Amino acid sequence: MHCPKLFPPPPPPPPQQAPPQPSPAPGVRRNTAALFTKERILRERKEAFKKTRAAAKRSTSQGGIRIRGRWVSTRELLVS
Repeated sequence: MHCPKLFPPPPPPPPQQAPPQPSPAPGVRRNTAALFTKERILRERKEAFKKTRAAAKRSTSQGGIRIRGRWVSTRELLVS
């Protein structure tokens, strides 16, 4: 059973396209300094660990560092 349509269906919206970009000049290299390498990732993780560890040492009032929120390690003994 086909019913006649009173209005035509709305047309689909036009596809969104990015504006065209000009080609790079010949001989110009891309900036590859921002690429992630395994060494860079490991170095950044190590630096972040050092920062958080140092902050944890300064912020504890109980004398140790809280480990995974469960227990607090004892303070290091400085032997002079």
